[in-house]
Amino acid sequence: MAPSSGPVVLCLGVSSISSAGSGGKKMARLVAILWKDQNGEDLTEYALLLVFLSFAAVSAMNSLAGGIRAAFSNAASSLNAAT
Repeated sequence: MAPSSGPVVLCLGVSSISSAGSGGKKMARLVAILWKDQNGEDLTEYALLLVFLSFAAVSAMNSLAGGIRAAFSNAASSLNAAT
């Protein structure tokens, strides 16, 4: 994605960098490109969603494991009492 030939104005106050000479102009263009580039946002959102779902699954499995353990303990106690 090529930067536009117009002036660079950003909400972050980076437009003041362009007055620092050619290095500042390059930096302002780079920041403008990065500001407009949204290709990585979807990947980041999916990664955060995956982390959240993983934590939810682990906590649900811990709760489920306790219930399964209690059910088998009750079954074992019942079988031991019956014999």
